Amino acid sequence: MNEKRRGETAHIGDILADRNIELVGADAFTRHGFTQVPNPILKSKRISPGAKLAYTALLSYA
Repeated sequence: MNEKRRGETAHIGDILADRNIELVGADAFTRHGFTQVPNPILKSKRISPGAKLAYTALLSYA
């Protein structure tokens, strides 16, 4: 995904930086970001707690 800005190809990190949500009055934990996990993953009894944690860790990089 390359978007052009001012005639140059922009880096994806620069593009996404413009789309970040800033939490006003964030506490110490949310100040550095957070990860959303789908409820079906969290509530599933078929997925182990370790697998849920691993899935959440991978989502934090998405």
